[in-house]
Amino acid sequence: MNYKFLNFIYHINQNYGEIIMSKFFQLVVFVCVFSTIGLINGNSYATTLYVDQFGSEGYSSIQAALNDIPVNGTIKVAPGSYQEALNIEKDCKIIGSGPNVTFLDSPIHNGFSMSISGLSVSISGFLITAGQNGIHIADTSIHCEVTNCIIKNCINGFYSDKAYSQVMLTNNTIDNCGTGIYCYLSYGQISIKGNIISSNTTGIKFTNSHGVSAFAYNDVYGNETNYNGCEPGQGDISLPPKFINIEQSNYVLQSISPCVNAGINSPVLADPDGSRNDIGAYAGAGARSFWPYADGPIVTDLSILPTSVSKGGKIHIKAKGFIQNN
Repeated sequence: MNYKFLNFIYHINQNYGEIIMSKFFQLVVFVCVFSTIGLINGNSYATTLYVDQFGSEGYSSIQAALNDIPVNGTIKVAPGSYQEALNIEKDCKIIGSGPNVTFLDSPIHNGFSMSISGLSVSISGFLITAGQNGIHIADTSIHCEVTNCIIKNCINGFYSDKAYSQVMLTNNTIDNCGTGIYCYLSYGQISIKGNIISSNTTGIKFTNSHGVSAFAYNDVYGNETNYNGCEPGQGDISLPPKFINIEQSNYVLQSISPCVNAGINSPVLADPDGSRNDIGAYAGAGARSFWPYADGPIVTDLSILPTSVSKGGKIHIKAKGFIQNN
């Protein structure tokens, strides 16, 4: 609609013309402002943001990416050491490049490395250290998943404080903390499966916590107290995990480790070489990009049909993968 036409309408009906002119002006201003904002801060509209130490991928700070990430976005973090205490207030996924190369260390004495209040948060692929709490959930109702992480040298590795949450801790290693996993006055559901929880003062502790808890296929070993306020679950063991070199933070399992092929027995959670899930951080499909074992194939796709059969029936397993270079 051009100005002459608007001017014609104005002469016929002054009020009506004013309304149209006003709306036209507002639309032009809105488009200009929106375009300017998009040009100035284009990263904030991306659904996946990238972090590396030098900012060459867009961000040098994980927290800065968290501030800009849209709801349900993904942050991918390159290898490096990040001295940050993260406040995670949005629904998002934060994916490190592997606990052998992506390190998060809180600079705050007696602080936390990650404080989570977003409604749906997924953390994977980090080595996390902190003065007090490695990962902290407090006074909130959320869905939180932590996989393929190593948490060490904290007062509490994972701490749920007066939270009503659905928590899934799967294939992590928690070592040398005051308490490996601590749930205090917490409600909801917590799943602790396929984790190594070793050399802590207390392995897993529940205090005045209610709800549904599911423990399975963990190795809870070498803690002064393995379980406090809770009991071992199906497939839980208490045996030396036999890391390659714990003094150098190498938490890869030796081939003779009792945790090898002793984790969750599900094709969906099979290791990248197609074998049964191991216990610990280097296990499951999520470890594909940092699988530390040189031998054997990396399975990239696995399908099983049909999904259920009667006794004596047949299933077809089809896998795709590639051979690693030795």
